[in-house]
Amino acid sequence: MNAGDFNRQRCSFDEDRRRQTIALPEKRTTVSSGRTQDNNRCRRCHCEVETLAHVLGSCRFGETLRNSRHHKIRSVIATCLKSNGYTTYEEVQGIADTGSHRRIDIITFKPGETKDYILDPTIRFETHQNQLEEVNLEKSTIYEPTIPYYKTSYKLRDIDVIGSMIRNFLIEILPHPRIERSDIINLVLSC
Repeated sequence: MNAGDFNRQRCSFDEDRRRQTIALPEKRTTVSSGRTQDNNRCRRCHCEVETLAHVLGSCRFGETLRNSRHHKIRSVIATCLKSNGYTTYEEVQGIADTGSHRRIDIITFKPGETKDYILDPTIRFETHQNQLEEVNLEKSTIYEPTIPYYKTSYKLRDIDVIGSMIRNFLIEILPHPRIERSDIINLVLSC
């Protein structure tokens, strides 16, 4: 490397540093990692306002971590059910009445009992009081059309969909109109 090459590299480096600083009327903002003073957009996706709910719940850059956390929680619940005598399957493909394909998180049943369950733990950042009811309704709406398929495939009689919400590392389940604090709900809540 000769002296001319060094000066060109140094000049290029200085130009790059100048480009990183943007002159604005009455203030200067340095473009770098971290929070800028000019806007409140997410510093990863730049799509939404950066809030804790966005970063933990919907930013596309955290999707892999959210899925990993969901799968770990689902596996803990399934293991707990299996160790208490329930036949339990995870990530089971099914077909709804309309012909659409759905994948449930957990289907579980205890041989000899009349109740069978589709469990779908959902991780959501809490935003309002009625969110648990909304999650339960959402899951019921999605998975109830698959019940005939699972009844036939697993030779089951009566399946209830239980949507649960995980927030603050606690599992919450809405009291179900057809299920009175049964063993299954107590068991899932104790996982």
